[in-house]
Amino acid sequence: MPVAFDLRDALSAPEFVDQFRVLRRDQNIDTTGRARNTPMAVVGALGVVTATSPNELVRLPEEQHQSKSIEITTTFPLHGPAEGLSPDLILWHGDTFVVTLLDDWSNYGPGFIHVVCSSMDGVDLPPEATGVGQEAAMKPTLFDETVQLVGEYQLPTKGIFNQRLLFIGAGTILAPTNGQICTDTGNFTTAQSSEQFAALALTCLGGGQWVVTSKSGDWTFAYVIPPTPIAVTTIETIQLVDTYQLPDGTANTQLLIVGGPGTVLAPPDGNISNTIGSFTSAMASQPLSALLLAGMGEGQWVVVSQSGGWAFS
Repeated sequence: MPVAFDLRDALSAPEFVDQFRVLRRDQNIDTTGRARNTPMAVVGALGVVTATSPNELVRLPEEQHQSKSIEITTTFPLHGPAEGLSPDLILWHGDTFVVTLLDDWSNYGPGFIHVVCSSMDGVDLPPEATGVGQEAAMKPTLFDETVQLVGEYQLPTKGIFNQRLLFIGAGTILAPTNGQICTDTGNFTTAQSSEQFAALALTCLGGGQWVVTSKSGDWTFAYVIPPTPIAVTTIETIQLVDTYQLPDGTANTQLLIVGGPGTVLAPPDGNISNTIGSFTSAMASQPLSALLLAGMGEGQWVVVSQSGGWAFS
């Protein structure tokens, strides 16, 4: 869709932009059914911040307070309620605000969004009259590390909250395992450039999540489905020769019995259970037979799987 009004230069001009911080929070439901919010990261961002309503004085019989709201136009990917996340908190001029409304303003420039935020503080600080916010916004962004991109670069899985990396060059940036590279158009696992002087700035949100804060040159973002990890369970293997006496065992113990011909005996006062009943012995009639048993405790063993010829009695 073509941009109706390209106001990127105006909305990004140092005379208008201000600096604010974003507190992203993870949300989980505990055993009582209550939502628990856990701070994930505090990230610096730039945008046009202006006052908006409601900002009126509220007078009640027991108290009086003044609501305070702001609106922000930015390319930073702010969000409201999402699966596993609470609405972003905005830290600006000493006050804390929560995102209450989010609009897509891409008609004014690719990636631009407009949010309205309401104060969460009981008493807000008075307005700044010195323009400190604009002065801070005009300071250059400092990066923790500048990386010359050659070939492939694997982003660290355990990045530091608010860690900032600047990549320059042609090559491919790979997201951490089970992580993502977040942009204004989606979340991806790779970022690739073929230009020698292309630049990409990333900020770490923690948990393998990296956000693109600025870029120059031609970058291509793609999603590559990672291979599904295979869970490998370590169990004890027993070589069956003639007769093997099962121990009483403990719950969650597993034994893999391989060999044969031979006989596996249940513990005294115990048994070996399968889908058709409970027995005191299992006999293998073929070489390289296999029997996987799970201990239930107190001499009870359950057949998980088997191969080869087994007779239970």
